[in-house]
Amino acid sequence: MTDAILHKNVSSLALGQRVEETQVYPYGFKLVEAIPANQLAVLLLGGSGALTERATNGYLSSLQKWLQGSDIKDKVALYGAIYDMRVCAHYRHMCDSAVARRLLFQQHHHAVKVEKYDEDSLNPAYVEDLFNQAFLHRISDEQGQRLSVKEACARMRKLTVFAHCHGAYTFLKLEEKMQQKMRQFGYVASEREKILQEMVCVAHAPHAPLGVSKAVMISFASAKDGSINHYNHFVRELWRLPPDKVLMSYFPGRRGELVLAPGLGDVKDQHTFAGLTPDNPDLDKYGLYLFRLERATLLHALCRSAMQRPQTAQELICGPEADLKAEMEILKSNGDVMWNRLRDNARKHCRERRQNTRV
Repeated sequence: MTDAILHKNVSSLALGQRVEETQVYPYGFKLVEAIPANQLAVLLLGGSGALTERATNGYLSSLQKWLQGSDIKDKVALYGAIYDMRVCAHYRHMCDSAVARRLLFQQHHHAVKVEKYDEDSLNPAYVEDLFNQAFLHRISDEQGQRLSVKEACARMRKLTVFAHCHGAYTFLKLEEKMQQKMRQFGYVASEREKILQEMVCVAHAPHAPLGVSKAVMISFASAKDGSINHYNHFVRELWRLPPDKVLMSYFPGRRGELVLAPGLGDVKDQHTFAGLTPDNPDLDKYGLYLFRLERATLLHALCRSAMQRPQTAQELICGPEADLKAEMEILKSNGDVMWNRLRDNARKHCRERRQNTRV
């Protein structure tokens, strides 16, 4: 069966900001039109359930707790995306988020095939909305003219994305849109690469292809998270491993730019973000360590706005802290062990399937 586009329903997106609680804003949340280019900010891209102001405000409230105790908390504005992917009159989604994610995995050659989909699931209209509200004015001025590379990098550096689950998919689609717009503005390949290196995303439990971003996307996840499928040998073999065989690991670069914990502890939902803080009593030593690294990465990313050069993923994780640099070398070594173990197991199971097929 050939690929088929079924409908032309269009999704959209609104943007909200976390503010002080007042009579006007009793829940500490207000809708806004855009994120100023000169403002130090975090853009929260929640999961596909971030369909209401209440849901997005809940995300922002959790994120605000992450920043408590930091020197930078009062200097950072927090924004969150509100997806409009409501069920339409034909009982279909404007943008089917699950189909949209599978399409992106398919695009990056994972073992999944989608044959029927909505036009808006292929290229969600809400991505264009969000790009215009948060990113377009980081590469162009008020007259729609391209900025210098230096100015574009400085503006991009002011914004850090924090994504959960479907939010990682949204970030990758925003990156696609950024590439498209930069080409239209006439940025050459080396200039596009430099600007993208200032586009940073800290992703929690990402439901999107890993290791494919030309920007800097650093992911954190639990090996016990059964809520997402990456449609590849890595995840299949990881699910087969006994829990005591999973090491706290870091997989750099094309391996995923992923920090993986064996689990989070007594947390029933190994996928969620809402309500979890880096000192949550339900987290075991691995969960506490994962969230410690994740929080440190977010804070280091926010502090990078004064830097005059792009920073690598590992530099953003470690920052200036010497102990983290030493710990990351251990996690990277663990990642090599895990990668080889999962690769060898995948080859073994492939041989077994071929033998069974012959029989």
